[in-house]
Amino acid sequence: MLPNLDSIQLFLCAVQSKSISKAAEINHISLSAASRRLSQLEHRFGVALLERRADGVSATAAGQTLVQYAEVLLAQVEQMRSAVSDYAQGAMAKLHLAANVSALSHHLPEQLGAWSQLFPNIRIEVSEARSAVIVDWVRQGIADLGIVTALPEPSLKYTPYVSDPLCAIVPLAHAWPHTHLRFADLLGEPFIGLDKDAASTQQMLQQAQRLGQPLRQSIQVQSFEAMCRLVAAQQGVAILPKVVATGFRQPGAFRLLELDDEWAQQRQMFVCTRQGSLAAPLARFVQHLLQPLPAQ
Repeated sequence: MLPNLDSIQLFLCAVQSKSISKAAEINHISLSAASRRLSQLEHRFGVALLERRADGVSATAAGQTLVQYAEVLLAQVEQMRSAVSDYAQGAMAKLHLAANVSALSHHLPEQLGAWSQLFPNIRIEVSEARSAVIVDWVRQGIADLGIVTALPEPSLKYTPYVSDPLCAIVPLAHAWPHTHLRFADLLGEPFIGLDKDAASTQQMLQQAQRLGQPLRQSIQVQSFEAMCRLVAAQQGVAILPKVVATGFRQPGAFRLLELDDEWAQQRQMFVCTRQGSLAAPLARFVQHLLQPLPAQ
């Protein structure tokens, strides 16, 4: 017979508190019941797990090994309980959507709100991540679907979601006289960007290489907000999704310039799913996302 979770929790509590009596108190059982459960646990494993002394208890070598597994096990049980609790509260299905920050800056939040009104029993769990990470999550089954800005690959299904053009932002005092420019016009400038795994960084590196010029990315940050603030502080220029730049733009912060390059204007966001037929709740949610977006 396998040890029950209550006994494992009691054992872990005794090790952490260094006292069986304290563990019994925390778990709302008598000291004799706690001692009996711990003895039964040791009997089932066939080895001493606790070293009992006058001043308390500590884990034996075998007990330390059990502690490591017990912590992981109980954490997974808590995650399982949390996941199942949604069904106890009336949910019929639960989907994991992974989306990049550009998607969350478009109309995805409004679409999620509309979905909750239409289908309250199908819960959507949302995680924000970079496109490259999202693709891996969908491929591994960690996420049911993703919204990404990435080149389609044959192992997954990519359905066009929304246009996501890039723009340039420069400090207010920047000398460029026009409202439009090309990427090549900025290559002599210090760039502020995301890390090399970001989709926009990959696109810029590819285009700079095509033009035979280096990309001087002097500052790397983890968020578009940080990029905008650093440009406003005259630390360089940046290229980012236009919808994001518009959202962060404040009077007197920076200038927003249109990028005329075809690769920047035709940048596309996709709904990414695994190949093959989709379960009914997932297919319905994908269909919901692909409905025409309101005019921007």
